[in-house]
Order: sequence, then C-alpha cells, then structure tokens
Amino acid sequence: MTDLRSSSPALLVLGLAAAANAGAATYAVPAVPTRAAKALSDEYGRRAGAVAAEAPAHVDGGGAAWSPLGPPGGDVTDVAASPTDAGVVLAGTAPSGQLGGSLYRSTDGGATWSIVPALAGISVFHITYASDGTVYAGTQDSVWKSTDAGASWAPLALDLGANDTVLGVTIDPSDDSRVWACISASAGFQTITVMQSTDAGATWQDRTPPDATAGYNCGAIAIDPADPQTVVAGFRGDFGGGEIWISSDGGAT
Repeated sequence: MTDLRSSSPALLVLGLAAAANAGAATYAVPAVPTRAAKALSDEYGRRAGAVAAEAPAHVDGGGAAWSPLGPPGGDVTDVAASPTDAGVVLAGTAPSGQLGGSLYRSTDGGATWSIVPALAGISVFHITYASDGTVYAGTQDSVWKSTDAGASWAPLALDLGANDTVLGVTIDPSDDSRVWACISASAGFQTITVMQSTDAGATWQDRTPPDATAGYNCGAIAIDPADPQTVVAGFRGDFGGGEIWISSDGGAT
C-alpha cells in the first residue's frame, strides 16, 4: 500500500451517553408528540420498510426534524437497515467507545428493540450488510456474521489471539465474498490491523501495510466501486496522529 499520511486522526468515534442495559428482552420507544410519518433508511439510503413517528426533538436552521427511536442502551456506535428484510434494523452499542456494549435488533422499523442474546455484553462498533442480506458486525471480540436477518450470529475465526477487536467491516461492492476487517492495535499489543477474506469470512489473510505506523488502529477501509483493486485504509492513533494507505492491487501490496 502507498502511504498518504496526515497529522489528524483518520476516524472519529461518536456515541450517545448511557450504558447498555442487557437485563430486559424487549424495549418500546417512549411515546412522543407526533407529526408526519417518515420511512426509515440507513446511511446508504436503503429503506427499512417501516415507518416511525416524527417528533421535533431537534430542529436546525434548515427545518430538519429528528425523532428518538432508541434503543434505550445508549452509546450507539452504528445503525444499519436490512436491504432484504423489511423492518429489520440493527444498532450496535459500546459504552464510551469501550467494552461491554450489545447489539440491539428491531423488526418493526425501530418501534421496539431486543438485545441479540449472542452479543449481549459485547460491544459492537460497526455493522454492514451484503447485498443478499448477510450481515457482519465488527465487535470487541472478532467479526460476527448472521445469515438470518440478524436473528442469530456466529463469530468468525481471525486467529489473532486475545487482541481481536474489530473497529470496522467493509464488503467489496463488486463481490460480496470479499470482506475486509479493520483491527484495533490494542495499545500496541496487536500488529495485524488489516485483514481480508475472499470466502465470505471462512478464512482471513493479513493485509496490514508493512510500513504502517506501529500502534495505529485501522479505523476505516474504502473500496473504489469503479475499480475494486483500489483499496484505501485509514489509521488513527489513540492520542492523535493518523495516516492513510492506498493499494492498487487489492491489498496485495
């Protein structure tokens, strides 16, 4: 990979402000004053197939309104709506960006939420769907995969030992079987920070840039949809600093 270094972090982690509550199974979003109903969609514009009431929780200068949907655990690190299963929405939590969060699942467009038992108490930092509805989650403990709309999950073997926190998962837009994982450097205890699978997560290969700064976490990976051989990886330090690396041969170099 080619080094494109910068002096600022490559990724900022944003969250809300409460700890995940794994004690109850299902949570209903509190009633709020309603206006018009709006269809839910994720950051890629994919609709969840359900609607939620809109309440003016915040209105900016442009008049845009927001409504609280939950889940009640707070510290939400990522949200994704299924491209194939109407109403299914997943939300990952990580208290203060650390360990001990959970994965919440809604089947009614966010009106109610349930903790996914397999990931209760496991922080989820990133969620991404393949075009066929297969979903991957980057967690404090490896990459997890679901093939049934997020109802059940199984961890994938990265063979990294105890320091296998995954901060991001990216799927090649030209091939759902090609999956990339961003690994935390774990304060310098993990030297492998970029991994790739070419068989939908069954096996993984190290794709860490050989000259990347030691101790930097891989925070994000992007793939050029017009040229999938072009892969860009962003890194950040725990206390500042960051760099970007680019590969023109699919991560081989």
